[in-house]
Amino acid sequence: MTPGSAPRNPPRPAPAEPFANYGNAPKQIYALLRHRILRGELPGGAKIKIGAVAGELGVSPIPVREAIRMLAADGLIDVQPRHSPVVLGVTLAEIYEIGEIRRWLEPFALSLAVPQLEEATLSACQDLIDRSRDTTDGWDKVQFNRSFHLSLYRPCGRGRLLKIIEDQLDGTIRFSRYLVVADELATQAEEDEHQVILDACRRRDAEEATAALTHHLERALERLTQVWSTIDAG
Repeated sequence: MTPGSAPRNPPRPAPAEPFANYGNAPKQIYALLRHRILRGELPGGAKIKIGAVAGELGVSPIPVREAIRMLAADGLIDVQPRHSPVVLGVTLAEIYEIGEIRRWLEPFALSLAVPQLEEATLSACQDLIDRSRDTTDGWDKVQFNRSFHLSLYRPCGRGRLLKIIEDQLDGTIRFSRYLVVADELATQAEEDEHQVILDACRRRDAEEATAALTHHLERALERLTQVWSTIDAG
C-alpha cells in the first residue's frame, strides 16, 4: 500500500466525546475531522460518510456538510456531486512545494522575531526539544516540532505571515509522521538542528539563527523526500 492510500478495510473511527462538548457545530466538526485526517486516521482515499459522521456525533447532516466544505477549502478532501467526499492523498510535488514555501518565509519570520524573543519563550522552546528527545511517540514528536517553530516565529508580529507559515506546518503533519516512523536517526538530526537554531537565538544572533534554520529546512526536505520515495516505491 502506498502512503496516502486508503486501507482495504479501514478501521471504524472510535466514538467521539459527547458532541455537546464541541461547541459551535460546523467549526468543531471541521476541527475533529481535520485532526483525524492529519493523524492519518482518515488516510488518502478514505470516503467520509456524512450520515455516519452525523450519527456518530448526534447532529443533523447540515453542520457536517458545512464542515466538509471547510475541509475542501483547505485542500484536504475532494468533493464531487452525488459522491461521498474523499480524503486527498499526499504527493511528492506537495512535499516539495510546502518545503520551498517554508524555506523562503520562515527565515524571514525568524529574523524579525529574534530581537523580540523573551526568556520565557526560549525556555519553552528548550523544553519542547527536550520532550521530543524523551518521547518515542511519533505523533508527539510531530506536534513538538510544530510548536517549536511557531513559538520562535510568533514574536515577529506579522499576523498574515504567521498564518501562511502555520498552514504550511499543518500541511507537513500528514507526511512528517512517516519520517518519524521510518527513520529514527532523521528525527534525532532534526532535534539536533533545532538545538543549533535555539542556541543562536539565545545569543540574539539573527544572522546565524536564520542560516541554521535555512540549513535545517533544506535538510528536512531532503530527508522527507528520501523517505517518501522509499515508501512510495514499496
